[in-house]
Amino acid sequence: MNRSLTVATNIWLVITRPQSFLQDLESQNISFDERVELMINQEMTSRANKRLERRLKSACFRTLATVADINYTHPRGLKKSQMAALITVEWIAKNQNLLITGPTGCGKTYLSCALGNHA
Repeated sequence: MNRSLTVATNIWLVITRPQSFLQDLESQNISFDERVELMINQEMTSRANKRLERRLKSACFRTLATVADINYTHPRGLKKSQMAALITVEWIAKNQNLLITGPTGCGKTYLSCALGNHA
């Protein structure tokens, strides 16, 4: 079993799993070490999901926008190639900022929320 997994989580939280989950693991033909590793992996995934939910909630995005729902036919001069470059979020890794400008109602907030949710 990977030692970093056991160090990264509090093992006592894994023990509080529902009995149905534990019984499902017992019914499978896997070793004890594999069962423990599955429970720890599930706990780490659960914590990562909760952390993501907490961060998205604290970001206070105005809309639930996604990059898949962006309308490129709207006459705002938005190019798919520009958005494809922004969707890679390399600009975040390079500590660069993004400034979205345009007239009222052209979708600046929607674009920023979509990119924020994607990042």
